[in-house]
Amino acid sequence: PKARAYSISEQLGWDELPANLSEQALSELTGGGAATPPPPSTAQATAASLPHGDQRKLEVALLMALDRFGADARGSLAVDLGCGDGRDVIEMLRRGWRVVAVDNEPEALRQLQARDLPQDHELSPLLARLEEVPLPLGVRLVNSSFAMPLCEPDAFRRLWQRIHEALPEGGRFSGQWY
Repeated sequence: PKARAYSISEQLGWDELPANLSEQALSELTGGGAATPPPPSTAQATAASLPHGDQRKLEVALLMALDRFGADARGSLAVDLGCGDGRDVIEMLRRGWRVVAVDNEPEALRQLQARDLPQDHELSPLLARLEEVPLPLGVRLVNSSFAMPLCEPDAFRRLWQRIHEALPEGGRFSGQWY
């Protein structure tokens, strides 16, 4: 199925996740149900203004989440689970976020560190499986573009619980489910 981009916390509500995660909600999270497309925002305008190579890669869900935090989020901590070569990490760093970039592939982290990173960035690359990564205290954003469905099925609910517990009130998850 075609990938969909939306903020899970806004789509389903944190109070429903993960303890009361119904089979229907899980089906929607993993691509089995209909989802409301994200409303138009400055995120879509930002994505449209990026150079062609990054435009096709950067996801609207992340841009929407960052837009909702606003400029006062500079210096906040984000974790990118399954960061790959850093398509989303670059945008978070560009906006002044401190980022823990997690990937299970050493080559992906090497490619990320070889990219043209914003000046004065605070990046902590971490080689780990997303199911096993410790989520640091103070994290305000957990991003996982296209990686959550790669989580081992037996570990998914435990990972989702850890994400839920790590995010403070007002914290956000952004990701895509397919």
